[in-house]
Amino acid sequence: PPVSIYSPSYFICFGDANPNFNNTSIYTINWYDTTGFVGTQSSGTFFDPFFGASMPVGSYDFSVTQVDFGVSSCGSIPIPINITVSPLPLVDAGQSTSTCLGFGVQLQGTGANVFNWQPDVLLNNPNSATPIATINQTTVFTVTGTSTTTGCSATDTVTIYVDSLGSCDLVIYHGITPNGDGHNDFWYIDGISNFANNVVSIFNRWGDKIWDGVGYNNRTIRWEGQAFNGNKVPDGTYFYVIELKDKTYKGWVEVTR
Repeated sequence: PPVSIYSPSYFICFGDANPNFNNTSIYTINWYDTTGFVGTQSSGTFFDPFFGASMPVGSYDFSVTQVDFGVSSCGSIPIPINITVSPLPLVDAGQSTSTCLGFGVQLQGTGANVFNWQPDVLLNNPNSATPIATINQTTVFTVTGTSTTTGCSATDTVTIYVDSLGSCDLVIYHGITPNGDGHNDFWYIDGISNFANNVVSIFNRWGDKIWDGVGYNNRTIRWEGQAFNGNKVPDGTYFYVIELKDKTYKGWVEVTR
């Protein structure tokens, strides 16, 4: 009869323990890989076809046959077994940053489909990729990210520092020169990252809103002298409204190319 005590497919994550097959039959089993004979497994014993080695990411094919009295049984059909070693997700908790005492800062998890952040009591949603952390002292956050494709998980950490002596006021500059030279090409608002839920709006001299951004952070969300449609605005004076949790800033900014 064919060997039927093992499943045809096994999946592990890189770094996990190797599968250890338990021969619960009364027969001896011979193991083979694509190059030939691997080893013999007696009844009632465990067998690791990798012999304890940590295997690289990849797919590994084996086959097993039943042995009667030291000879492969004439009725034993080779049974294929595949072991897949999946990669770990490239989880990134983002860059360490500073915030002001009692203010929120948005964490940035990437590289996975499912996230869990710890310590969760300091977060508005620990299962979000981008939760808001509100802390009163410097804190190290650990994110565990899981791939829904492979089920494999990895972790990363990020440190959020609390500047208890610093000022939580913004430093707002009044000019940008968005000409592509890499200098002053966007409107840098110093301290804006301390206010995760900020709203920044830009108006022309007639009071028409030409651009806005929620969560302005000087990186992925920032004003580079463009309108809603992405077109460059003409040189001139524009007006801003910066809305924070409990404070609003208004003023002007000059665009010069």
